[in-house]
Amino acid sequence: MQTYHGRCHCGALGYELHTSLAPSSWPVRACQCTFCRTHGARTTSDPGSTVRFVIADATQLHRYRFASKSADFYVCRNCGVYVASVVESPRGRFATLNLNVIVPPVEVPPAVPVHYDAETPAQKLARREQKWTPVVDLA
Repeated sequence: MQTYHGRCHCGALGYELHTSLAPSSWPVRACQCTFCRTHGARTTSDPGSTVRFVIADATQLHRYRFASKSADFYVCRNCGVYVASVVESPRGRFATLNLNVIVPPVEVPPAVPVHYDAETPAQKLARREQKWTPVVDLA
């Protein structure tokens, strides 16, 4: 199991991704919603891995919700960096992680553009529970 560290620019928000997958095999997505496009996000998730959030300064964690209000986007209040998106469901907490914040950067496959506009809220939650990374010790 490898651990990869991601963090915002100022270091207030971060994560530890624990995975057995090599970065070269990570599924990389470029969501086409306006939030992800304007942040230039490239995200990944793996239901066989786990992620632990490391919040050095909880006052800087902004949980932003938009549109369907179905997930919290973790954005640093200080430096403005989008770190991850987290959903909570009866099955637990699941996240998709912004790869652009991994330190040091890793080589990953090219991002595949994805569109989720046609999903119902139930379909969206089911997809996230199936495909996103389980969260442990969420701050």
